[in-house]
Amino acid sequence: MASVYPTSVHRSEPVLTGLLIGVYLIGYIGISTVDQLTSLRYVMYLVPAILLVSPLVSHNTRLQPNILALLLFYLALGGIGWMVSPGLSDFFLRDYIIISGVLVCYAIVPYVREQHIRFIFYVSLVLFAFRYATIDHGGFSLHFLRSASLSQSFDSNEGLIGAIYVIFFFAIGARIETVLAFAMCLLGGKRIGLAAMLVGVLTIWFLLRAPSLNRPKARFVILLLAFAGLNVLSVYLVWIVETVFRAAHITVPIEEFMAGRYKISSAIYHEMSARPILMSLFGSGAGSADTITVQVTAGGVPLTHNDWLKILVDYGSIGSIVLTIGLAAIFATSALAAGLGLATAVLMMTDNVMIYLFYQIPVALMIAFALSWRPSRAYG
Repeated sequence: MASVYPTSVHRSEPVLTGLLIGVYLIGYIGISTVDQLTSLRYVMYLVPAILLVSPLVSHNTRLQPNILALLLFYLALGGIGWMVSPGLSDFFLRDYIIISGVLVCYAIVPYVREQHIRFIFYVSLVLFAFRYATIDHGGFSLHFLRSASLSQSFDSNEGLIGAIYVIFFFAIGARIETVLAFAMCLLGGKRIGLAAMLVGVLTIWFLLRAPSLNRPKARFVILLLAFAGLNVLSVYLVWIVETVFRAAHITVPIEEFMAGRYKISSAIYHEMSARPILMSLFGSGAGSADTITVQVTAGGVPLTHNDWLKILVDYGSIGSIVLTIGLAAIFATSALAAGLGLATAVLMMTDNVMIYLFYQIPVALMIAFALSWRPSRAYG
């Protein structure tokens, strides 16, 4: 794949990319360190803002028209949700602003080099190692079949982002970083992170060995079918798990196995069944699913932990269909992007990565890198 950037861009370190990385890492410190620094996480919100103005002051970016169209659709959908919903959710502005910002990160593409991703990874790894070594987490355990996390009391965001770093470094053939990222993913304590990592790696491995399928249109169709399947599976996940538990006579309490998601999803199903047709089509408004979650858990759980179900609640069946198509378009740009996309789709089944800027920004940078990446050093 030929580079999409002017030759002059490659001759110097883009100031814009360095600024984006610096701002992101300041925000990441607020997520990964002690409570006194948590307010720094909001610095990360400046990344989409910087990208928005970057085309006016820099030639080191390119625009993705299809993703810009998706952004405009989402902005309009949010307005429709606001009009048809009887009242704004407490989380409306949070979700509306963050998801708009996430789409900006994919729509405006800076020039990214391999060294940029390595730098972000190693800083993240050091922060994680420090926190893991200084927090009493009760020791590492692999009893993940009975609990939501791999460790008994340590459940970290690195269990999510470690997965995408494994996929990235596997794709470019960086073996040492792949092993380190795997350790981050494993110790981060997210069992869904391990599943997503495996899916992403296998996707890249398969596409790089099937040239006829590793073309933009073929990748789009594959991703669209996969995303649609995962979407439906996630929406009905509670019913599926409940059916399996009954048929197999599993003695582990279903609520314990699903880490509270059974109660949350059941309440959401009840709310959706009573919605008028207009809200079923266009949703109850951004943040509505999280409002139900907070109510049913008495404030104990602030997020739905099922992004696909959340999309259906917040944006309705029309929003769910269009956003699924849009996600396929975002991640169909390369084999690396496809692997990251399927991993993200798996994480969306039981987590909240749709509104996690700390997760979405590195993925967007990896996809930007992939636009000028030639997979000559990939495994195999």
